[in-house]
Amino acid sequence: MIKKFNKGMTLVELLITMVVAAILVSIALPSFKSMIDGSRTTATINGFIGFLQSARSEAIKRNTTVTVCRSTNGTSCATGTNWESGWIVFVDPDSDNIVEDIDGDTVIAKGFELLKTHGGVDVGTFRSTVNALNFSSKGRANASLTFTYCDPDAAEKLAVVVRESGRYGSSEVSHTGGALTCP
Repeated sequence: MIKKFNKGMTLVELLITMVVAAILVSIALPSFKSMIDGSRTTATINGFIGFLQSARSEAIKRNTTVTVCRSTNGTSCATGTNWESGWIVFVDPDSDNIVEDIDGDTVIAKGFELLKTHGGVDVGTFRSTVNALNFSSKGRANASLTFTYCDPDAAEKLAVVVRESGRYGSSEVSHTGGALTCP
């Protein structure tokens, strides 16, 4: 009796395996991309919430007003509602939303890296109806407002809602309860 040993795969078996693998990958890729887009949105929102947390706790700790404002240069506030360029957190005792050396204003945090384009991928738009938000020494915000983040690839909208009480969190609706809109 002659024993026959298996020495590998035939070309047909290899091709069938490759076709099955290609089909599985083509099924999995769209959901994987969706997961990545969702993670990017969540990371951006959570990063911004971290800056709000920092601003609110600094206002309470320092017993003075701390401002979060839109910034394009990391040293001063900018006008407009497009927060994609970044933002700064600074001590603002006179609540004028202007970084001035004469009244003790000090920049304590800068948020630029969250919204930069990475590897040619547009990370989305980030907008609000205001260009600055103040937290009082008691941790209260000067207004209820919504910061909306829109991911261009995922058609996903998520917002950071800030209440006058100083509370904030992510939401799928605006602070008024209305639907989020993307530019």
